[in-house]
Amino acid sequence: MEKEYSERASESVSSALVSGSIKPVVEKWITICCPYGHKKINSKGGIYIMKQGELMKPSFKFSFIVALLLSIVLSIVLSIVLPIVMTGFVNWPIFLEGFIVSFVISFVLSLILPVKVWGDKVAAAFGAKPLSFPAHLISTAVIALILATLMSLFMVFWFLPKEARQHFIYTWLHAYPWVLITIYVSALIFVPIGVAIAKKCCGIN
Repeated sequence: MEKEYSERASESVSSALVSGSIKPVVEKWITICCPYGHKKINSKGGIYIMKQGELMKPSFKFSFIVALLLSIVLSIVLSIVLPIVMTGFVNWPIFLEGFIVSFVISFVLSLILPVKVWGDKVAAAFGAKPLSFPAHLISTAVIALILATLMSLFMVFWFLPKEARQHFIYTWLHAYPWVLITIYVSALIFVPIGVAIAKKCCGIN
């Protein structure tokens, strides 16, 4: 298989060198032979192609922007939903405290844990085509599962009074489905927006 890829690459590159247009041919070859690959063409014309099935690790700037935007959205939504589920109401002090706590937690987790990369890998393992809607659904489900579990554990513990912490597991299980659904729907809508904004900021076409 690798020999076949190499032969096809050599033919494509040779043709491109003759025609003087190497970039479109290389991109076409990668689309055909390396559907999950990523490419980079440096200023000297050197071609770097990752192995089939590998996913490129995004830059820190790209990850930072996506994590920042996603954390803001998730924190706003979660700071409204979680207090209502736990206590039946929400006011400005509760919302602001919840926003600060959830933002710090989600932002740190998003920077430390490569949840988007993990989600894309799971989607690829299920055979979903990159950038397709099924891939987005699966990838976002992984992101939501990880973030909802960790964020809800932290936030329920934070807001639960000390005298009620003996009921921590019960309270968390009661709130968890709502947190999971909220984060999944929010991420489903705003991850593509965050990625698009990050691409613009990083100069990625």
